[in-house]
Amino acid sequence: MQKRLLSALVGIALLMTLCLNVLAAYSGHVSRSEAVLASAPVTSAADLLNAAYTTLNAETELPERLGPNLTVNGNPFTDQIITKASGNIYVSIRTVVELLYPATQITWANNQFIASGTGFHLTARPGDLYLVVNGRYLYASDGILLQNGITMAPIQTIATALGCAVDRNVMTGDLTITSTGAPLKNGASYYNAEDLYWMSRIITAESKNQPMRGKIAVGTVIMNRVENPRYPDTVYGVIFDGNQFDPVKSGSIYLPPTTEAIIAAKLVLDGAREAKDSLFFNIASMNSWAAQNRTYVTTIADHSFYL
Repeated sequence: MQKRLLSALVGIALLMTLCLNVLAAYSGHVSRSEAVLASAPVTSAADLLNAAYTTLNAETELPERLGPNLTVNGNPFTDQIITKASGNIYVSIRTVVELLYPATQITWANNQFIASGTGFHLTARPGDLYLVVNGRYLYASDGILLQNGITMAPIQTIATALGCAVDRNVMTGDLTITSTGAPLKNGASYYNAEDLYWMSRIITAESKNQPMRGKIAVGTVIMNRVENPRYPDTVYGVIFDGNQFDPVKSGSIYLPPTTEAIIAAKLVLDGAREAKDSLFFNIASMNSWAAQNRTYVTTIADHSFYL
């Protein structure tokens, strides 16, 4: 009897030690798990084990988590790093800019972050799907975030804007940002005027009432065709290739583009993509040739896309 009692006590002690170790491992996180623990005081080994299980479960359900360690040109990055469910790693734009260009003038105006430094002018508005540097529009598929008063963007987007490379240590997961040249050159000299002219017009004609992702998806179809040997190799050539697009037949392709369509066109010409490798799209409810004969990819707002 005494041996069984001693064994039971030892088992309880080991269980409590294990649970305490699990809780200690998560004590540094500011997340839902802390709310779970604060609302349910632990009074027994069973309660402790249950709380630990709840903590772990809550962590796995989080749509985002703390990110890896980061250095910027050899300087430690000490602000919060967030990894979104999509895999995008978000960091403070201000902190990265200040570590790369300490003399940068940073302000907040018109509900957007503004940084002006040597060779660049950068703006980022929380909620937008892009940031702008020197007139170049760079895609942030999860949007620009405002986290506890800090404007955050994907690390790769910021690095591209400021002429940097991002490297990851395959063993530790730690990241480094290193300057490799100057920030991006001015958009006025980067975007091909004819491509921008026709891309913005086809996006307006086909998706004027669609959200930004839908506009980018339409532009993606155009660019996928440009890069496909079965189609013409220019934006103009793809748009006017036979009777592929209704706006060419109706004449609406010649209507002035909207401001948002111009932005979407610049994003697409700068590499933004939605709807993967799609080559066709139509109104989602339409039983079109593509719907019957091509592989379905996704639906974005009112349009369905196909390979």
